[in-house]
Amino acid sequence: MIEKPWHRHYDYNVPTTIRYPRLAAHELLDLPSGAYPDKAALIFFGSEMTFYELRQESRRFCPMLWPALVSRRETGWEYTYPIALNI
Repeated sequence: MIEKPWHRHYDYNVPTTIRYPRLAAHELLDLPSGAYPDKAALIFFGSEMTFYELRQESRRFCPMLWPALVSRRETGWEYTYPIALNI
């Protein structure tokens, strides 16, 4: 790893990189929603959303993005099929 200027401010035991699991974004959300469906995933200004609700909302939202992505492709933008839509 290339040493960055801000790394010198890290504590001795703080790593400069971490390993991420090789999972798609929707799989990362499926794991906790299956294990902890009733636990709070988001708490924002006193409102709570459970992992199950967050998963449901994200699955509802993803298809709404598809028309915007298709129109970008038709105008010549190079864009790969989003992993989040492979649900």
